[in-house]
Amino acid sequence: MRRFLIILCLLGVSANAAAQDDDIVILDRIVALVNDGIILESDLQAELSRVVLELRRAKRKIPPDDVLRKQVLERLIVTETQLQRAKQLGIDITDAQVNESTQRIAKNNRMSLSDFRKALLAEGYDYLKFRSDLRRDLVIQQLRQREVEKRINVSEQEITEHLAINRQQTRKSVEHHLRHIFIGVTEGSDPDTLAAQRERAEAIRAQLMQGADFHTLAAQLSEGENALEGGDLGWRTFAQMPARFAAAIEEMEVGDVSPPIRSNVGFHLLKLEAVRGEKRHMIRQTRARHILLSTHLVRDDAAAQKTLTELRQRAVAGESFEELARTYSEDHVTASEGGSLDWFAAGTIDPAFEAALAELQPGDISQPFQTSLGWHIAQLLQRREADNTEAFLRSRARQQLWRIKVEDETRLWLRRLRDEAYVEYIQPG
Repeated sequence: MRRFLIILCLLGVSANAAAQDDDIVILDRIVALVNDGIILESDLQAELSRVVLELRRAKRKIPPDDVLRKQVLERLIVTETQLQRAKQLGIDITDAQVNESTQRIAKNNRMSLSDFRKALLAEGYDYLKFRSDLRRDLVIQQLRQREVEKRINVSEQEITEHLAINRQQTRKSVEHHLRHIFIGVTEGSDPDTLAAQRERAEAIRAQLMQGADFHTLAAQLSEGENALEGGDLGWRTFAQMPARFAAAIEEMEVGDVSPPIRSNVGFHLLKLEAVRGEKRHMIRQTRARHILLSTHLVRDDAAAQKTLTELRQRAVAGESFEELARTYSEDHVTASEGGSLDWFAAGTIDPAFEAALAELQPGDISQPFQTSLGWHIAQLLQRREADNTEAFLRSRARQQLWRIKVEDETRLWLRRLRDEAYVEYIQPG
């Protein structure tokens, strides 16, 4: 007898009817409608398999099937809303961008592209599926940059205030390993809903205080993006946390779980897993002076090299490098200072200039070398280890504040997308 292969849900045939009809083979079915999009059982099963594999590799407890299925389906729904939003905005990722990202990932793993493909296959990850998932992730990344990240600004005043508030903790340079359970609330929720969600958070904390496993409850009950990772927030300093988190952590010992912490997006439970210290931030700095000659119609590369070789010979023979720089250097900013450059750290000047100095000992004068500015000779004056902690803390504070703002705004943005979406769960039967 001829058998008909169909996608059952698209033809509106029920699962019970299919079970009674020996001529029908079920290939797939819809498990959820999301606006004008769908999520298929095959999509859900593929994501479930991936999540279970990751949990097993990490030797973490796998939640019950119904709980895991619900969490993964919700993740797919949120992903679908983002992809639909990206499509509305005309966001697209080209094959060239996927190729570039794939090559970068392979390089970061110290593999050739061919070896990377073999490694994926060895892990049971189809290469075409990898590219499809990567394209999806790049679309979502670009969407979030446009919808959230580009709107985030961190002012110098915010950095100063942030450092002032966290000065004591920052100077202690203490890092905390945190886990997190998040119970969300929608914007404009009434007092009864807020009270119910707070009670829910308190009930979860009560279970934890009685010995329940935090990782397990996070995977089952948390609404945070890292729920399936046991709510793991990783290592963070006080400066990397929202102020309300830092205030709670200050009062906690390792192993403690915080009372529910209220934020504008919901209630948070934090567990302090471990604490570790941090050293001062030291950098290698270099001081040098140089003579610059540019090239033009009258002076070509060969002529510039010849002149600088002669100037170097004069300096090596005993003439003052400073006086030669004042007379001949065409760097009008440093010539009057005898060619002297301020202290600089690695990675902050032209790589060719840095490479030339790397070959020298203090007092040595380089052979002529070329940078984007022209031809130089340089004399290495000093190297030192400098305490760059203050500048480092300001730079890091800017990144931390930006990250905190992005995280908060992303949560709000994702909740709006989810709340505004039409979602219908399709049950078999």
